[in-house]
Parts: sequence; structure tokens; C-alpha cells
Amino acid sequence: MAQLPQRPLNDRSPDTFSRLLYEWGVFVCRRRLALLLAPIMLALACLPLVTSVGDRLSSGGWLPANAEAIEVDHRLDDEFGRHTTAHYLLFSDPTGDLAATDTAFRREVERTVAPLRGDPTVAAIYTWGTTTNPALQPLLISDDQRQSLAIVMVDQ
Repeated sequence: MAQLPQRPLNDRSPDTFSRLLYEWGVFVCRRRLALLLAPIMLALACLPLVTSVGDRLSSGGWLPANAEAIEVDHRLDDEFGRHTTAHYLLFSDPTGDLAATDTAFRREVERTVAPLRGDPTVAAIYTWGTTTNPALQPLLISDDQRQSLAIVMVDQ
């Protein structure tokens, strides 16, 4: 390897930043092969982790195994088969005054999902108070009855 000329210490450098930049350039130049191989080696070391992540990652991010959304998804699979993709919409009153069981709240949820009901790619929409499935009904409302879940089933 070719030696870079050493800069004399008594040289009048304009400022500390320029000196640090010069030293960084010398460091990178002298160790260019190591700096090129280090990220490649790190990526190869992480490769076994990548294969185990896929089954725990969903389109919405990480979902804990005990999440209610997972329970609803499994129940839909068991009862209706898997020909659609489920999208979950969570509703809550921004002021916190209305409970999800209030008529005004339910009317607003229905008004929000109404345009989706006319979409030909939407197979079904399940909301609290409108679904006839007694097993699904309690899963569509939070324990404190402040939030409501709507499930939009879209054909794949």
C-alpha cells in the first residue's frame, strides 16, 4: 500500500473541523478494505435473523400473539375460511364523551364505513351492533366500551 504523506504538526490548519476532516479522510483511505467489508459481514451475520422475522411481522407492524386482532382474525379463519384479507378500523370518540354503545357513536361508525359497503371488492364489513355472529360481537368492542372495531374483509 502506498503511504500518504504525513501532514506536519506545525502546519497552520484553518480550524479544528478541517483537521478532523483531514484525519477522517486519512483513516478511511488507510482502512478502505476493512470499511468496505465490515457492512457486508454485518449483513451476512444478520441473515439468520431475517428468516425468522417473517412469521411475526404483519403489514401493520409487529403484532403480539395475544392481541385481540389476532384472536378475531383466527375466529374469522375458523368460521368463514380464508378467501379475504381483513383490515381493522378502530373507532373512538376524540372527545371521550361518547361510549361505543351510544347511538350517535354507532351512527358515525356506520356513516364512515358506508362508502365501503358499495365497493365490489369488499366482501363483508363487521361492526359492533350490526353483525349477527354472537361469537364475534363481544370482540368488536373494548372492555371499557370506549372503542369499537370494524373489520373490513377485502377479496384477495
